[in-house]
Amino acid sequence: MLFLAGVALQCCIAGTLMRTPIRPPRTLSLEVLQQGRRSPCLPPLLHQALIDMTSLKVYLNPTFLIYSLASFIGSIAFLTPSFFLPDFAFKTFANLDKETAAAVMTAVCGAGIFGRLIFGYLADHPYFDPLGIHNVCIFTSGVLLALVPVCGSFTILLVDGVFYGFFIAPYISLMSTILTSRLGLEQLPSAFGQTQLIAGLASVVGPPLHGTLGEMFSVEIPFYFAGGAWILASIVASVIFLLPRRRCSRSHPVNSQHRGDLGENGQLSETLLV
Repeated sequence: MLFLAGVALQCCIAGTLMRTPIRPPRTLSLEVLQQGRRSPCLPPLLHQALIDMTSLKVYLNPTFLIYSLASFIGSIAFLTPSFFLPDFAFKTFANLDKETAAAVMTAVCGAGIFGRLIFGYLADHPYFDPLGIHNVCIFTSGVLLALVPVCGSFTILLVDGVFYGFFIAPYISLMSTILTSRLGLEQLPSAFGQTQLIAGLASVVGPPLHGTLGEMFSVEIPFYFAGGAWILASIVASVIFLLPRRRCSRSHPVNSQHRGDLGENGQLSETLLV
């Protein structure tokens, strides 16, 4: 119940921080409008949204493929603490009841709230790259998760869990920001949906795989394996920095001396590297 309460609290905080992006109205193609007219039960805007979410053209983008591979590897380890950390604490430390052992997941979720706020603020700062924050944080999370078996007491394990929850927060919260900055707003619906699908499949595979490893070898092996998966995911995602960055168009307010070049809404279109 404490774990579910922590998840619900994170959702409430995330919902209060959401804001509507300012963007120009969508331009619909003639083909979409004609299809919408032929199907009176499906409005053109809804038809366009469904096409965007289910489009597979994003798989032709090498940046998306690398990021999806990193997300798949990381998601194999994402649920490992939730399934195995309380049980590990209960079996490892003497005179520890199950309720107290489960408190480590409460600490992980609580630290994740502050991690989302702090790293979300840093990602919005022009001097920080969201992908760089993501890679550093999941690499640190992998190291912290691999250190779980060497924790000598429950207090040390609790501290390790707090830091893990803090650094793992950008893995989910910065996903849409990374996809937008690397692929563009136009490909965000398709890229986000496909990435979530890939990560979801990996999350289904991860816990049974780690459970099998724990039964075959020892209870420490799942944490070593999951920690290695996070570190490998950070290395794979870092390959994106070697790819050329896309060019996109942004709109910026201008001074009165540029009034002759203004477009709609008093903004000047400028091609930038992002």
